[in-house]
Amino acid sequence: KGNIPVGLDYDVRFSQNVYYDTPLFVNDGSVFNKFKVQYDSKLKAWNGHAALGYQLADFLKIRTSFDYFNYNPSSARNQAAWHLPNFKINASAVYQFNNKLILEADIFGYTGVKVLNTDGNVQKLKGTVDLNFSANYHLNKNIAFFAQVNNALSLKSQQWYKYPGYGFLAIGGVVLSY
Repeated sequence: KGNIPVGLDYDVRFSQNVYYDTPLFVNDGSVFNKFKVQYDSKLKAWNGHAALGYQLADFLKIRTSFDYFNYNPSSARNQAAWHLPNFKINASAVYQFNNKLILEADIFGYTGVKVLNTDGNVQKLKGTVDLNFSANYHLNKNIAFFAQVNNALSLKSQQWYKYPGYGFLAIGGVVLSY
């Protein structure tokens, strides 16, 4: 982990994580709109992490990170780390103008996850990418406006088996502070 004087920062790690009594979510065989929690007494995960960031003065920040996980469940009934992705990527940018307008963009993705399907067999769901935007404008210390767009690509993916993800979502509003 460190900084380079031209505005760059980096973080590179390799670790082994051990999680005790980790809840893993498996679809209920009789009713597939709910989950059974199966605890893994000692879930081990090798993790490789790399992140790179850049900051230009106080108005522009850009960051990207990558994570790789290799899970090793200890429980015999957990053949895999259910619903946990092996690879994640994230990139974000924040632009701030005159301490009034803040624009943000995020993109993240992850690989498919392993699940138990309706037949009790291991299945892998497809991975996905999510693109989000937001804008905030501070009129004064008491009034601000915001707008946010989530899943701008409108990809309907499944992070959880039999639960489709949300599509395009936009929201906006006014924030009053007293």
